[in-house]
Amino acid sequence: MNIVPSRRQDNLGATLIEVMITTGVFSVLMLVLFTVVQYGMDSWRSIEGRTVTQTMMRKVGVFAMDDIRRASFGGLGVAVYKNYTPSGFDKVLTGTDVDQDKRPLYGQALWMLSAYNDNSSLGSGADPEVVSASERFSRSASGIPNWNKNVIYYVSTIGPNLHKEKYGGTMQDLCGGADSCPHKWLIRCEVPGHPNLLDSSNIGQYVVRPESNGGQINLFTNPELKKCKIQILADCIVAFRVVTSKPEVTLVIKSARLAELRRAQQQRGLKLGKDVKHEETVDMSNAQALRKLDTLSGASNRLGAYTLQYDITVIPRNNVK
Repeated sequence: MNIVPSRRQDNLGATLIEVMITTGVFSVLMLVLFTVVQYGMDSWRSIEGRTVTQTMMRKVGVFAMDDIRRASFGGLGVAVYKNYTPSGFDKVLTGTDVDQDKRPLYGQALWMLSAYNDNSSLGSGADPEVVSASERFSRSASGIPNWNKNVIYYVSTIGPNLHKEKYGGTMQDLCGGADSCPHKWLIRCEVPGHPNLLDSSNIGQYVVRPESNGGQINLFTNPELKKCKIQILADCIVAFRVVTSKPEVTLVIKSARLAELRRAQQQRGLKLGKDVKHEETVDMSNAQALRKLDTLSGASNRLGAYTLQYDITVIPRNNVK
């Protein structure tokens, strides 16, 4: 029997042209996917930075406006230090801002008298749930405020160990130094038992830098602070400035939220002071203006850093010292 060989079948392998086309299409798809993912990450960093920054500044605005409105213009104190650090402040106050003469302001603190009673000061017979804000404000029979404490606002750098624990590096290596560091904290301190305005010579014992104590935040580094109520209102402050022009008091606060910036700095060797330049100004002259923060588009650079300049202008209502 003769066996007739079958015809040779067509080659089922891919040609070079087909391989090139397939590789090209796959590369384009991967590039599109990478772009979408990268855009999504940038958007997430921007949204996260904007949300956190606006929330913190809204909180600062509520506290500051309430405190200043209840104060008297004659019962305000402002400490301004240019080019040097006075004894007792231990380089706590710092910032990158300048005054009207373009001279550097290495830090400011604002403090004021207050006659407002919180829950702990209402007395044993009072129900905090039914006491109104006006009833919490202590006045004499003649209507003069019974000043009973000082309220201090200041922005502070944090201790080197605390900075390393929270942000993964020292202030100098990670942020380029204290002036440009965006990890400064805005602190509110209530000093009870002081019916008179504190003098600038003794305010330093209440203006302290947060330190680390065995992994815990320690704000009570001075015995005088044991009786004080201390609150950290924001932890993303770059600079803090106080402008008083009777009858107005204006706080200019520059903040920055830098999601993922630490990793980017380590990879690219970037310095914060040169990279973050964008600002967005908000005039917070009344309570309704707080709502503006909900509609801000924000200012974000390519690293996902959101920066905000927050201006709070308030007129103290109790202009009796």
